[in-house]
Amino acid sequence: MNTPTSTNTQDPHMPITKRPYGRRLSDFGELKEAEEILLKSCKDGQLAEIGEAVPTDDSDPNKIVRAGFLSFLLLGGDEDAPVHEKGVRLIGASIEGDLDLENCVVPHGITLVMCKFNGAFTIRHAHITGPLILAGSHLLQGLGADGARCDSAVFLRDGFHAYGEVRFLKAHIGTDLDCSGGQFALPKGVAFNADSAVVKGNVRLAGGFKATGEVILTGAQIGGELSCSGGQFTPEDGVALMAEGIVVRGSVHLTAPFKATGEVRLLDAQIDGALFCSGGQFEPQKGYALTADRIVVRGGVHLNKSEAERFKATGGVRFLGAKIGGQLLCSGGQFEPKKDDAPSAQGAVVNGDALSAQGAVVNGDVHLNEGFKATGVSLLDAQIDGNVYCSGGQFEPKEGVSLCADRAVIKGSVYLESQFKATGNFHLLGAVIGRDLYCVGTARIDGVLGLEGATIKGKLQLRLVGSPVCIDATGSAIGHLEADGSPWAKGSILNGLVYKSLGGEAFTNAAASIKWLKLQRDQDLGEDISKRSFRPQPWKQLQKVLREMAYDADAREVGAAYEDQLRKADRIGPITDVKNGNCWGPFLRRKSLRSSHWLFGFLAGYGYHPLRLFMSLVGVWLFCGVIYWWLAYAPHSAIGPTDPLVFQNTVYSACAKENNGNWMLCEQLPAEYTTLSPLAYSLDILLPLVDLGQEKRWGPLTPTPEKNFCVELLSLSPPHWVRLLNWFQILYGWVASLLFVAIVSGMARRSEVEK
Repeated sequence: MNTPTSTNTQDPHMPITKRPYGRRLSDFGELKEAEEILLKSCKDGQLAEIGEAVPTDDSDPNKIVRAGFLSFLLLGGDEDAPVHEKGVRLIGASIEGDLDLENCVVPHGITLVMCKFNGAFTIRHAHITGPLILAGSHLLQGLGADGARCDSAVFLRDGFHAYGEVRFLKAHIGTDLDCSGGQFALPKGVAFNADSAVVKGNVRLAGGFKATGEVILTGAQIGGELSCSGGQFTPEDGVALMAEGIVVRGSVHLTAPFKATGEVRLLDAQIDGALFCSGGQFEPQKGYALTADRIVVRGGVHLNKSEAERFKATGGVRFLGAKIGGQLLCSGGQFEPKKDDAPSAQGAVVNGDALSAQGAVVNGDVHLNEGFKATGVSLLDAQIDGNVYCSGGQFEPKEGVSLCADRAVIKGSVYLESQFKATGNFHLLGAVIGRDLYCVGTARIDGVLGLEGATIKGKLQLRLVGSPVCIDATGSAIGHLEADGSPWAKGSILNGLVYKSLGGEAFTNAAASIKWLKLQRDQDLGEDISKRSFRPQPWKQLQKVLREMAYDADAREVGAAYEDQLRKADRIGPITDVKNGNCWGPFLRRKSLRSSHWLFGFLAGYGYHPLRLFMSLVGVWLFCGVIYWWLAYAPHSAIGPTDPLVFQNTVYSACAKENNGNWMLCEQLPAEYTTLSPLAYSLDILLPLVDLGQEKRWGPLTPTPEKNFCVELLSLSPPHWVRLLNWFQILYGWVASLLFVAIVSGMARRSEVEK
């Protein structure tokens, strides 16, 4: 197809290409004063200064530039209106009409500074080979740049105002997108939209940037940093900053004095640098403050206090399933979840945790310290390669739980020190802590420190200056258990707690250890009748560890205390069920077993104190020996020879008469007859398997029994006392002997078990 041509007036033989309307200077007729200035400046490559500020009076014809004429120059002009390589550069003009560059190729940059656009400005799918500079300009109908390509930077900064939506959907920007100081006003809609845009440089929505509508960066790819530091995102409703699936090769800055009154969404975002929110203010009218589920941050996440302000979120902050390559730093941050508008009888209901990182993977430390304050923190199923610092943090409860780190894997230590305070339960149920758990100083937990099923490979150190803490350590495993003072509160649960060693003042002696065991719940001690479920494992575990640590004496004391508690818990003998009718038999058996058990403890410390049995034997021997000595003298003369050849022989009758029946000191007794020795006599009766010849030769001189049983029963003459002592010693000797055998066999069995 031949291109239409026309004849050149200067050279009739030279054809020229026909141009569409608006692409020739002659199409615009008489130019306005501002247009004349712009035309001359474009030829010379100079800046066309129409005014020193954004025009406020559209009636001034000296500042008006028609949008069509401006488009004519932006597209390169013609032979009568050549445009310098520097492009169109205009300041302080009022653009009249719609500036439409859709699908156009702009051979130069666009510089329209402090201009006022009364109509629409469209560069959809346009290709701008230079920068797009709209610094300080006012766009009354926004900017449409969907699919646009700008080989250089885009500047919407330094007082830029847009009163309609600014759109860069799927746009490609060669370097930076800088909106610092720009104002984007569309309260009930989307003020700035760069969905799926590709920016090879930095994106700056900072330094006085203000958007009163939603800002959308969903799926955008940013080759540098995303900086919103000092930006104000204040939509009347909806999301303040939507950046789901964004890819940022640098860091993201939402630092002070950043402020968002709507939700900031970073779901599935990928950030090669760090996420900085230090001192940022996240105050949505409803819903979450910051949502970053499944975000991948190769650096750290900073939700901490800056030099000027502390981080504050009045809605939930979520990092569910996030992957953080550095630290999660929340030191000094304040996290408050939203509450229901309609309060219940107990007050307003809190919606969700203030800070939630369920299932998150953090390759560094987690800092919830130094003035940190939150109502509900969740680290459920989180994996943390470093330490968790909560020293000085304030944890308020959400549904009774201040912090939930159930099933979390923490390779470092957990620090609950200094002014740490949790006014609700602090849960580490099923958690694995690779090193230590410190709860020391003025730390305070008003609820329960839940360690049920937890594993602490290092030590659990409790050195509390303040009030003791109630600990649920059911089924937990601890490498080293250390405590000073009385850090455990009454009502703690120790059943299933396993530990390898002990340390600190609370376990340095048996008395302190037993006192610790007594801090268990009454029902676990068997002292709560309504919930009687005595738990023997804590007692046996403590005894085992003390023995392994060579504290044998203390282990024996704990064993004896366990037996005492067993009897207090009524776990000696069968349980009587009064509902079955025939309960007297089991009742009596249990009572007899309890009595025997008490006697065993009293005499031999349940086998843990055999020396006590020996000393009791010595005591009974000496006591009875003294009594026998006293009763053998006149005037009692209650002990005499049992051999009839002696006491019936008249030769020895003098012993009964001359000495008032004092056979022990009778000189007439033959020398070959065994002399009465009260101490030997007492020992001979006491020891059942020993024969010292005393018991066979000497005995009480008991008178003939009375016919009346009651009189005989109440007879307490000296011979009757001797007989009663004989019976007591015989029974006591047999009981002591049997106990001794039981103790020896019990020690042997324990030795075999230990081996």
